[in-house]
Amino acid sequence: SGIFEVGVFWLLSQLLIVRASRKVKLGQPKRNLARLSQIASLVFGLVYCGYLPSFWARLRNISIPLSNDVPSWLASTGIVVDGGWTTGLVATVMSLLCVVSADVGAYTFGRLFGSTPLSPVSPKKTVEGAYGGMISAVLCAVGVRAALGAPVHLWASICVGLICFVGGIIGDLIESTLKREVNIKDSGDVLPGHGGLLDRFDSYIFTGALCYFFWYWYTWLSKGAFTLSALLPPGTAVLFPYVT
Repeated sequence: SGIFEVGVFWLLSQLLIVRASRKVKLGQPKRNLARLSQIASLVFGLVYCGYLPSFWARLRNISIPLSNDVPSWLASTGIVVDGGWTTGLVATVMSLLCVVSADVGAYTFGRLFGSTPLSPVSPKKTVEGAYGGMISAVLCAVGVRAALGAPVHLWASICVGLICFVGGIIGDLIESTLKREVNIKDSGDVLPGHGGLLDRFDSYIFTGALCYFFWYWYTWLSKGAFTLSALLPPGTAVLFPYVT
């Protein structure tokens, strides 16, 4: 829609104008030029807190109808109305549940088996916890596919689980890096004991954009009757009977 692009232009122009209009006292060095760090911080804040989360709305608004009918158990609830059974609905539900499952799995495995630190940025995170989060996210995606009947290909569900895991853990580490940069422990005090409100949503910031682009390309490839077995060398498909 261009709103984000116009917003970036407006804020950057205001930064330049305000800095340039400041009066400098006699004998002091000129400090009326916008510094690179200020411009970078402004643009990063807009992208991090505005542009990237907006992909969740784009993901939900994918209005392409699904090839399968609404599952009988879901149709009986009346939650999905006529025309509401779309790719965007399934993609959003699956992605959200995968992010939650990855967080729960990582926390559980980390508490039970964690011993190897994952990154110095966040000492409490462990490699064992990361494996647990990855497994939980993939199993969740496969389970949602079994319940909703979409996406058609099993490999697509596995990809969604892996994407949600990677996007979630990278978002978490970046948020931890930001807190260390400004030397604070919590991002806020709205949710005491949880590290702040941003800590509850950092896993979703990058995941929305990654999932949107995956579903975009998956839908496009599916229209061309794309199958993963088509990538295998001729005569080897029999060795991989479960690849579709």
